Amino acid sequence: MYWQVTPYSYLLLMVAAMSAALVFFAWRRRGTPGAEALALLMTGVCMWAAGYALELSGADLPTKIFWAKAEYIGIATVPVAWLAFALQYTGREEQLTHRNVALLSALPLVTLLLAGTNEVHGLVWSSTGLTEDGPFPALEVDHGGWFWVHLSYSYLLLLVGTILLISMLTRSPNLYRKQNLALLVAVSVPWVGNGIYVLGFSPVPNLDLTPF
Repeated sequence: MYWQVTPYSYLLLMVAAMSAALVFFAWRRRGTPGAEALALLMTGVCMWAAGYALELSGADLPTKIFWAKAEYIGIATVPVAWLAFALQYTGREEQLTHRNVALLSALPLVTLLLAGTNEVHGLVWSSTGLTEDGPFPALEVDHGGWFWVHLSYSYLLLLVGTILLISMLTRSPNLYRKQNLALLVAVSVPWVGNGIYVLGFSPVPNLDLTPF
């Protein structure tokens, strides 16, 4: 593996470190509604950010592809963990049965498998290459058909969890209303960044804004 560290890598490592600290913080308070799912959510964010930092730091195509695949452990975890958090936080933890969690996790697990074996089928990335059009060598990909399936599923879980929080927002005391509003803002910002990246509007070519 060959490396060329960029300033964006340092920022992502800071994100990963902050997320790891939140994992510890949430796990120590795991008796609080939503804390266990929040710990899992932040674990996914940590792995996503750290993997992306290493992808950006890779100076050759094989290194970047390796870490892009590793990122999918976090990418596949985050949407399910977000919905689990929303269910726990809003008092609907009884819906998180082993059966329901297994069903919710089935498609992300398939995504993780397909990302790891992408060279065989091209369903996640139909093509990959190295480009130097931006301020650093970047992985340039064309997304395959399964990428859009996973993206749609992720957005659906995000939407359901957000609706749950909005419903709680309308009937919460003022103190908790502010807390719920902060959560809604916090979850909306990275997915706006994701939409900007997916649509090709990132201000830095081929830079995914989501983990930042």
